[in-house]
Amino acid sequence: MYKRRKKGDKMPSRERINQIEQIVNELLEKETELNKPAFDIVSYLTNKQKFAIASRPMNDGTTGMLFVDDNEKIEGTNVNRLILINSLLKEEPNFIQRRRFIIAHEYGHFILHKSDTKQYAHRDTNEKDTLIEKEADLFARCLLMPRNIMLQVLGFEFVKNMDIEEKISLIARVFNVTKKKATIRIKEVENV
Repeated sequence: MYKRRKKGDKMPSRERINQIEQIVNELLEKETELNKPAFDIVSYLTNKQKFAIASRPMNDGTTGMLFVDDNEKIEGTNVNRLILINSLLKEEPNFIQRRRFIIAHEYGHFILHKSDTKQYAHRDTNEKDTLIEKEADLFARCLLMPRNIMLQVLGFEFVKNMDIEEKISLIARVFNVTKKKATIRIKEVENV
């Protein structure tokens, strides 16, 4: 099990950011179906990584949860890996995009933070500022909006001539993410 860090932890170091980008790049090289905009993350995780993905109502602060047990099936299921999404989020306007991000975020915990045969993590809106949550968010942005594809899209002449709001809208549509996540990723990719 990993330990959560306390609220107010700083951002990941430049070295850790580069390390997470490299982890995602290696995954993208190995799993070619992931190296395209708006890939089907649910299909990939259920078919290739043996995750089950389900929805359940959760308290307002929790958007998703990850359960992993390498030795036993997770109670009430026939799987060892489970990602749960808060079904109450279905009423929100960008539910599909948020769902994709939450799934990628929880998968990020699995890839970046699993250190034991059992793992539990939850995305609690009230704890989103911890270092471990910021790392999982970065992983999700890198996975859903790979740097190499982002640079290609942002490099098109017609995109270069767009104002920032048009760029954000385009990236959000192309990668099937929220405008908020598109905004953050554009800044990350352009400010290296």
